[in-house]
Amino acid sequence: PLPTPVGTIFHAELHHGALSVPTPPPTPPRFPDPNSPLPHETVINGAAAAMVAGGAIFAESVEAAHSKHEVSARVAGILGVVNAPLRMDSQVKYGVLAQGERAQIFMRFPKGGYTENVWDHAAGVVVLEEAGGKVTDGTGRPLNFTLGRFLDNKGGIVASSAGVDHGKLIDTVKEVLEL
Repeated sequence: PLPTPVGTIFHAELHHGALSVPTPPPTPPRFPDPNSPLPHETVINGAAAAMVAGGAIFAESVEAAHSKHEVSARVAGILGVVNAPLRMDSQVKYGVLAQGERAQIFMRFPKGGYTENVWDHAAGVVVLEEAGGKVTDGTGRPLNFTLGRFLDNKGGIVASSAGVDHGKLIDTVKEVLEL
């Protein structure tokens, strides 16, 4: 039997797709056969994200200081999402959405004029979009990574797995934020 994975490595190449590889528990170093495929390599296609509306799970920042949780809760309520949010930080949220099983929606609405750093989102956006998901600001515009260190996004960051109606999600965000 294979060991139980302790993590996942996500990889994406623009216009070439995304994949995830579970990482096994630490073992003594050994030299693998360079001709053998990676164990448990999975191409991500987002097919598991078919659950939407009431069955969806949304992810948001762990720290309430990082995001307006009350805005995420209002959006989720209007969409009929009944599941509790999955709270996580770092780019892992994009990998989780790419898989489409543990969460299908991510919303982040920064507080007090905070501006998002490019490096906190760039790689994860590629992973999610290559898996068929979508990432925009709260108005539905793609995130612009060409402006230097910071993102110029209006209305936060909204991401969804493949199979989620991102347009409906954005319409709801704009209604709640009055954009």
